[in-house]
Amino acid sequence: MKTYTRHFINSFSNNIDNISTNDKNNAEYLFSEFDSIIYDIFKNETKIPIEFIRIIIPHIKRELISILNSSLLYLFNYYNDTLKLNFQLVLEQYTIRKIYTDLFNQYPELDIIFSKSLKNFLHYFDNLYERYNNDKKEIQSYFNLQNKIIDIEWPLGDFHNNQSTNCLLLFADNNKLIYKPKSVYNSEFLEYFIRNIELTEISYEFKVLNRITKSSYYWEEFIENKEIDNYDDAKSFYFNLGVNLGIFYILGINDITNDNLISFGKVPVFIDLECMLTPTRNQTRKNQFPKLYQYYFESVLATGVLPFWTPLNRDEVVNIGGVNKGEYRFKNIIKLNVINSQLRLTETMEKSTVNHLPKFNNKL
Repeated sequence: MKTYTRHFINSFSNNIDNISTNDKNNAEYLFSEFDSIIYDIFKNETKIPIEFIRIIIPHIKRELISILNSSLLYLFNYYNDTLKLNFQLVLEQYTIRKIYTDLFNQYPELDIIFSKSLKNFLHYFDNLYERYNNDKKEIQSYFNLQNKIIDIEWPLGDFHNNQSTNCLLLFADNNKLIYKPKSVYNSEFLEYFIRNIELTEISYEFKVLNRITKSSYYWEEFIENKEIDNYDDAKSFYFNLGVNLGIFYILGINDITNDNLISFGKVPVFIDLECMLTPTRNQTRKNQFPKLYQYYFESVLATGVLPFWTPLNRDEVVNIGGVNKGEYRFKNIIKLNVINSQLRLTETMEKSTVNHLPKFNNKL
């Protein structure tokens, strides 16, 4: 894979000299040859058909470029915050080719990370396609999906276990299916627990998602936000969510933030239950001088369901709890441009909304 890594780095040389000095935003052109390199690698190293390779190329390309640019972001923060130097002035002393070459020469870990990531992506999509092909008839019958895959959304969520993550498959008839390359144990355990507890005094609803389960992965129905019919449904949603909050606290489930929760009418649906039976109870009793955050992790706030705020920087915080208005705000995003054959880094703020809470007449 290290040989392939050099193909990517060398591809800059073919494009740098051709960059137009009049183009103010042509960083994309700098990486334009990545498409053909990724195509050749997957064609030679996997059994994935050409049609599917063309679908996954832009997603892999985006992640590989992100690895390179995250290294520049590290240097940006190092120069600006630690050394108190203007990183842009430092950049202006180097050519684009030298900047990236120096990164790989100065930080051999970057070469390892880039090569390993490429290898993991190869393995991931090779497995995904092979599994889909093997399970295709069962998938078509169970989920009534007859059309071909036309696109994907990847990665969904964080990378785990050799950069494995969820993937959304989009079909020609607008149907969608989630591929989850992990054990279904947490979800099935929660469903079993809920089915076997006695809630005789309350009316509680919980949705079990349709899925096809295999030994180390599963296919799951895709859930989108479904509007409620009236305001009583909104009350039911938050009541159901409150019951779940108690269950999550008992089972030590956390990380139920706004990207792991969605409203299916009056029923809350939980997308990923990765953290269960976490040993966070009674930490304050073991410490003579407990910290404030230890009390936080011993309460229901640790589930992530209720609003909680995390700092973006010294002056700003953002609420990423399961119950919020669905707005993320990320600062210190570095935008890479190429101007006059030199790199330009600019700081921007990007916003994205999560459509996950109950809506009535298209309003939260």
